[in-house]
Amino acid sequence: MALFGSILAALGLGVFWVLVLRKGSSRTRIIQGPKGVRAALDAYSKGKWETVVAAAPALLSAQSDEDEGQWRPALELALGQSLLELGLAEEAIPHLERGLLLQSAWRRAHGRSDAPDPGEAKLRHLLGYAYFATNRPAQARREYRRVLDMDRLDPDVRARVEASLSTLE
Repeated sequence: MALFGSILAALGLGVFWVLVLRKGSSRTRIIQGPKGVRAALDAYSKGKWETVVAAAPALLSAQSDEDEGQWRPALELALGQSLLELGLAEEAIPHLERGLLLQSAWRRAHGRSDAPDPGEAKLRHLLGYAYFATNRPAQARREYRRVLDMDRLDPDVRARVEASLSTLE
């Protein structure tokens, strides 16, 4: 009987620790926004481009009384890349431009460095590609050079951008 009690106690403690650890390690929302934004950004992270294109415009056009923080630039960029992935480069450009502009403004407003984060390099490369795909080589060249001027640039991104730039020249 004592053995059975010990096993039950061990199982109970095991279940308790699993619940505590699960609650403690639950992902916190880094980017919060109005209802639907999280779902659209989750779809983006899973490469569900059509879902993002269907949901994002309504979310972006909705007026928000809350701090738009990082959700609006993140959603603009997600929509821009999703449109680009679906072959709609012309439609992607304004969202990529606006998203990068809003992201930069948010960074400055919160006392962060004016230097873009390393993740921004990939998005600027996408914007350069969108310019290239829409026959705007001067603008594409400008974006590619902006990427190459960034500090702490990932070597893989650098190689891709240099290859894209050499295609233009």
